[in-house]
Amino acid sequence: INLTEFANQTDPQQANDDKQQVVYLNNQILNRLSTNFVPVLYTTQDNNTGTTGLGLRVHVNRAQVEDIELENLLNLDLLAYDPTLRSEQGNEDNNPNTDAYLTIAWASQSAAWPGQLERKLFDIAIKVNQQISADELVHIDFSTITNDRRYRFAKQSYQLAQSEGALLDIDNDGVVDALTDGILLLRYMFGFENDALISNVVGIDATRNDALSIAQFMDDNRTQFDIDGNGEVDALTDGILILRYMFTFRGNTLIANDVIGENATRTTAAEIENVLAVRSGEEVTGSVIPPNSGSGNDDGSGTDNGGSAARDTDNDGVPDNIDVAPNDATVTKAIQFNLANVDAMGMTESINEASNGELVFKSQKYQPALRLFKNAYADGETIALANTTNIQTVDASGDALNDTVLASEPFFVAETIVTPDARFAYMVTSPRLQESIAWQ
Repeated sequence: INLTEFANQTDPQQANDDKQQVVYLNNQILNRLSTNFVPVLYTTQDNNTGTTGLGLRVHVNRAQVEDIELENLLNLDLLAYDPTLRSEQGNEDNNPNTDAYLTIAWASQSAAWPGQLERKLFDIAIKVNQQISADELVHIDFSTITNDRRYRFAKQSYQLAQSEGALLDIDNDGVVDALTDGILLLRYMFGFENDALISNVVGIDATRNDALSIAQFMDDNRTQFDIDGNGEVDALTDGILILRYMFTFRGNTLIANDVIGENATRTTAAEIENVLAVRSGEEVTGSVIPPNSGSGNDDGSGTDNGGSAARDTDNDGVPDNIDVAPNDATVTKAIQFNLANVDAMGMTESINEASNGELVFKSQKYQPALRLFKNAYADGETIALANTTNIQTVDASGDALNDTVLASEPFFVAETIVTPDARFAYMVTSPRLQESIAWQ
């Protein structure tokens, strides 16, 4: 690039007029009753995927937001994120309708950021202050702290409208229903239009009941139907997840049979349940247990495999998505599984920090689930031991994975016994657990 600048007799430290780093979002309607996730995207005008980075402020009107933070951050070359909503000092975004901002920055020594165009930088998780009028437009804007000096920074100001009611209540009859709203969404994702979109599936009390208004509502909120967070709205992934959730499927049943899309940023049942609860207008309560359950990726995917809060049916302070007994307030034990990157799973001899002779089983994969065989070959390598259980996991490279099984208190799953010829390892555990993990 500097050679080109030399040949053209131009300054490599100054931007050319036709080169811009562009930050933008797709307009959508904000739901007043729940947290909204607004994806912020990035591209360059000259289609260059490699720059030195970007320092960015996200501006809002403080009086319009009850809560705001940036989530699902692009971790590639992430320098820092300040979650504190700070007051503007000099109208940095040149917008009189905003007065506060969040700050985030990326820096790449090799000028390789962000690696691809139209890439999601993060989601703005924003909850509208219900004290403001429902007709008021919510302002979001951007400014730059610094950017690649070969480029100019380009952005626009956004004014997002509000709506009341659950986002997934497509026909606006006050009920989120699989056989009305779910089918409407699935038809929409498959490209149905006009009468084919709404035939026989609009609720009897619907106030949004014609094809034009229903299609417009879904167009306006299309990005909110990207349930797995991969930047695409797909009937065979997002559509099925939504429909299953409306039919009250939860846990592994919700995400079974490869319905999580490629490059998804939400990959666990807990994460999917959480976002669907929000979009269904359900109250999301509780906190993650244990406190150090999150373990963010640093591969640039923006994935955070940590736990997410969800509904607490029995009001025992443990969210349903990690509650061992979600309908029994007398049981407050919590467990969480993050198995997205697991290639092999096995049992160690104890749950003590300094135990010896751990065994890792070679996994046998059957779609859609990872299962343990009764006769699992012993692998011989010793790997680091997790503190909470005697379950140990590794990735495809054989490296130990941390935080794949998290619990509020230690528990012993099974004992491993090696045959005299050292060829096999057997698990000794309860009949009930054997039924749960035996291959089918």
